[in-house]
Amino acid sequence: MDEAVAEPAEEAWRMDTYDPGADCWTPGLPMRDRAKVARRLERLAEEHPTWADGQPVQRWLVRVTTTYMVVSVAGEAPPQHVGNRVNAEDCPACCASEVPPPYPWICPGEPGSETDGEEQ
Repeated sequence: MDEAVAEPAEEAWRMDTYDPGADCWTPGLPMRDRAKVARRLERLAEEHPTWADGQPVQRWLVRVTTTYMVVSVAGEAPPQHVGNRVNAEDCPACCASEVPPPYPWICPGEPGSETDGEEQ
């Protein structure tokens, strides 16, 4: 049975940027200081509001948190891919894979597939 571990949750902040060429959000470097990330977001919005082709740059402030859990591994089904172009870090099968999917780190599988990060 899963149960929470008595460890405090960790928190970090980052600025994600939407890349219209890749049609995905790219995560920024996580930092502990929210104010520093917010100032960077505001500064970049002022200094670099558009891409070279004139499209507006989309950025957002993201709060990243962790939760520690004790989970049993005996008798569990292997993790399944989420698919649907989610970030690989949000896919249980991609996270469990020894070889991560290639950049842009999008889950390559369809829900329930057995690819474990391999190209289809």
